[in-house]
Amino acid sequence: MSSHQPKLDVLLSPFDADPIRLIELASTAEELGFDSVWTYDHLTGAMFDRGSSNDAFTLLGAMAVSTNRVHLGPLVSNIVNRHPVRLALIANTLQKLSGGRAVIGLGSGAAPNSRFSAEQVATGVVLGDGPARRSRLIETIDLLRSLWSGNDEFHGEHYSVSGLAFGLANPDPPPIIVGASGPATARLAFEHGDGLNIANEKSLDTLHDLIVSERPPSFEVSVHVPISTEDAASFYDQLPEPSPHVDRWVFAVSGDTDIAALTNLWDSATSKLQ
Repeated sequence: MSSHQPKLDVLLSPFDADPIRLIELASTAEELGFDSVWTYDHLTGAMFDRGSSNDAFTLLGAMAVSTNRVHLGPLVSNIVNRHPVRLALIANTLQKLSGGRAVIGLGSGAAPNSRFSAEQVATGVVLGDGPARRSRLIETIDLLRSLWSGNDEFHGEHYSVSGLAFGLANPDPPPIIVGASGPATARLAFEHGDGLNIANEKSLDTLHDLIVSERPPSFEVSVHVPISTEDAASFYDQLPEPSPHVDRWVFAVSGDTDIAALTNLWDSATSKLQ
């Protein structure tokens, strides 16, 4: 048993999934002891070799009223898919439905011509290079926090808001977790976010020294870990090794995972990582 005890989360994939089943799995995850329940926020499952998706925030809202303890959020929401004003409204609503348990994962969007940019290309959304995407992410975070602080006036390089009282002030705004796989976005998370979610274990290895040297105090680091639930006997081997620099492991499972598999995952993870 490790002396460092990270929180354990589950991410329920929305692709080709029955939304009622996902809500039931979220309740089961809470009963088992998972700290948070997440879902992907995509327009389609095509990038994961799956079909249609369910809307992330509709699912999270339903999960919010079906649970009492777990934190809930998207991991992550691509900022180019929603205007920050709309995202602020959605986040506020989820925060109210959940009684303050919302967490908002944000991502700058994939590079043009990459696998994960396909849905933006298909919908005619223009994606910039890395610096441009990171600049837009910073401004999105700034605008969200400005709206939550009660301001209705904002002028930046990417967004301009004025002339309408949106009423989005939120005395209990949700934490913002930035998704990253490289050092530039990780540093952005350190400076502008409340936490960093690392795309995979390989990226964790790449970012290890940066986390050790530059991570701010009271800043949370989590890692996304895909898990195949087809063979419960292999769960233990699929799990990462404990790390003193990871505060939260997010185990991503398919939407057709059953309760027995989720239970076995929890038992294996608590045995290995806590």
